[in-house]
Amino acid sequence: MRVIKQNTGAYSTLYDSLKGSKRDESSFGSLRALNLRQEKARKDREDFSDDSRSNKYFDIISDCEAKLHSANSIEGLVSILSKSIDSLVQNEESGIFLFDDFNIQLNSLTKSTSEKSNTFLNNIFKEEILDWIFETGKPALIPDIEKYTGSGSRFNYYILPIYENKKNKGLLYILTPLSKIEDDSNETKTIKLLLNLIFPKILIHLQRKSLKSLYSDLQSYQSKLNNDSKLMAIGELTSGIIENILSPLQIIISYADMIGETANSHDLRAVNSIKGQVKKIEGVISRLAKFSSLNNQPEKLFACNINELTSNFCEVIKSSLNNKNYELIVDLDETLPPILTHPDFFNQILSNTFSLLRPKSPVGGGILVQSRFSKEHVHLRIISTDFNKKLSSVNDNSNESEIRILKNLVKKHEGTLKFDSKQSAGTSILFKLPLKRKLRK
Repeated sequence: MRVIKQNTGAYSTLYDSLKGSKRDESSFGSLRALNLRQEKARKDREDFSDDSRSNKYFDIISDCEAKLHSANSIEGLVSILSKSIDSLVQNEESGIFLFDDFNIQLNSLTKSTSEKSNTFLNNIFKEEILDWIFETGKPALIPDIEKYTGSGSRFNYYILPIYENKKNKGLLYILTPLSKIEDDSNETKTIKLLLNLIFPKILIHLQRKSLKSLYSDLQSYQSKLNNDSKLMAIGELTSGIIENILSPLQIIISYADMIGETANSHDLRAVNSIKGQVKKIEGVISRLAKFSSLNNQPEKLFACNINELTSNFCEVIKSSLNNKNYELIVDLDETLPPILTHPDFFNQILSNTFSLLRPKSPVGGGILVQSRFSKEHVHLRIISTDFNKKLSSVNDNSNESEIRILKNLVKKHEGTLKFDSKQSAGTSILFKLPLKRKLRK
């Protein structure tokens, strides 16, 4: 007998039906009975499993999006991302690193990042291992060499590049024991979606932070200009003042030469002494004129002799220090190589430094200015016998306008600034300026 059905859409194929067949032990032959109920239950479990996996990824993204509204800091945003990644991939830690302003170092957005990850990621960046990841734009799994054994690496760094306006911005890292993660897996796709959801909000916080810093710098410079308004006025009148000084000095020299022609040996020594003192005054004035000269041309960086600039500046301030009974000792390394800078920038560093160390009372003391070269860096150290509360390690000096200006000037040179002040040891300021500068577009 044959039964013909007009609609067979709800029936499975013979092949699929055979997957659920089982042996009927009561049967004497080799025929098998089909268990259609078992097959239908298996299909329902597979469909349910697929739906639950899809719901899992959707729930993670939805939960992350809901938490973003309550996050009010970069630390909070990165923490939300890390917790979402924990639900997707087995890992030890995760986080985001961004390039600094000069693209020479990676900096973590959070303080919770381990020193090991910080060192590892910066090392592979310096060794140009990250370059091919940013060129391909695809995530990569890099083994942790420190945890490498005969059977392979215990942990691997899963790295996803981050871009902003087609420029390399940073990376997302995940330290995981997994040895393989497919680029087209649902986990990777979900992580990318989470990153695209959170990173724009991180950029907004960074821009706000940068804007706040710019306003703070602006107020610092305005405060500095208002406090130094008298010095600015003197600087603008320097050329006229110098002319008024040099003219009488020239007359003194002329009359001294005339007196010297008819003077005896005793008077001649006095005339020569007068001429020597006038030469010293001319030297100081010429250095002052060079230091305060106005240059309206665009400032271009070039190789400058730091010893010469420092020596000239010390000669300018030497007389004011002597008036307050302060001794100025200059110890400059004669083999010091030139660095890439502009005289105006470096003079500003010296001017702001001595403004911080300016003696407050005529009690007396000393200042040492020392230059050295070590490990491709020029070291300029300035030590004062006075205690400076602003530069004390126990004092919060982040809001001091003079210190903020000094840090910005050193940052222009891609250098570092360290300072400390103690009652028992005085004040020490160290500038480390690199001999090699990073090439930037």
